[in-house]
Amino acid sequence: MAWIRARLVIDRARMESETILDQERVEHVRKQITIQNEFVDRLGELAEVHRRAEEKLNQIPDSSLREEIRRSFGQVASIDSANDPSNNPKP
Repeated sequence: MAWIRARLVIDRARMESETILDQERVEHVRKQITIQNEFVDRLGELAEVHRRAEEKLNQIPDSSLREEIRRSFGQVASIDSANDPSNNPKP
């Protein structure tokens, strides 16, 4: 009888450990989703900034000034993307 009771206690402890581990896995996935959703939101904001910049550039009547600013804006985008770690894979 004592052996059966000890076995039940062990089994219950194992199941509780598995439940805690499963809950931690769910929480980990939930955090990943939150981070990825934030990334998508920021990506949408970046696209909107570029769309607005293009709209404003097209409102500049002087074509040479417009192109100079467009190149300058492109250089800023290039600098930003050069600082992006995903553009510099590790060897």
